[in-house]
Amino acid sequence: MDVLDEEVIKKLDKAGDASNVVNAFSQAGTRTNLTSGEKLSTSLGKLMKWFADFAKVAFSGNYADLTGRPTIPAGGIADASKVIDDIDDIAANTQAGYMAGALALKKVNSDLGGYEFDTINGVPSYKAGADAAWVPFKREPIIEKASFSWAYSPSQTFPAKEGYKIVGLYADITGINSQNAVNINFGISKNLAAGRISISGQTYVNIMGAFYCIYA
Repeated sequence: MDVLDEEVIKKLDKAGDASNVVNAFSQAGTRTNLTSGEKLSTSLGKLMKWFADFAKVAFSGNYADLTGRPTIPAGGIADASKVIDDIDDIAANTQAGYMAGALALKKVNSDLGGYEFDTINGVPSYKAGADAAWVPFKREPIIEKASFSWAYSPSQTFPAKEGYKIVGLYADITGINSQNAVNINFGISKNLAAGRISISGQTYVNIMGAFYCIYA
C-alpha cells in the first residue's frame, strides 16, 4: 500500500496542479508547426527551435540589432524638417537633401493650370486639357512633299498632324511647257476646323514641280 500511495500521487488529473511537473525534451531540428495529439516533449522541442531561430532584434526591439539594414541614399531625407511645403523656400532651392511635401506639390499642380505630361511615341510631350493635342517638347520639323507632273492647274491638300502646326507652304516649279513667259498664280485655302490647308495653281500652261508643306 505504501508503494501504491507513492505512485498514485504522481498521477496528474485534468484539474490538477502541473506547476511542478518535470518534462524532458530536446530542441527540434527544423521549424515546424505544432500538431494536435503529439507528445508534450515534441511540442516543446518545436517551440524551442522557433525561439532559438529568432534574431536578437525580436527580443531587444532595437533598430541597431537589425541585420541587412537598407542604406539611405546620399541626399535622402534624414529628418522631417527637410520635407518642405513651400516651393519658394530658399533652403530647399539652394541645398541638397530636401523633398517636396504634399502642399508644395499641390501648389505646383495648381500653377501648371491643367497641363499634362507624358511620353508619346518615345518623345516627351505636354498638352493643355483632356481634349488638346500632345505637343513634343523638342522635335525636328516635318516636311511633306507632293509632286505634280505637267499639270494645268495643280492642287494639293495637306492634312493636320496631331501636335503640329503648319508653318510653311511653298511650290517648286521644275518645268514649264511653254516657250513664252508665263504668269503662275497660286492660291491657298485652309479649313480651320479640320486644321488642313490646300494650295492650288492657275497657270494656263502645263507645269511640273512639287508642293511642300512644313509642320513644326
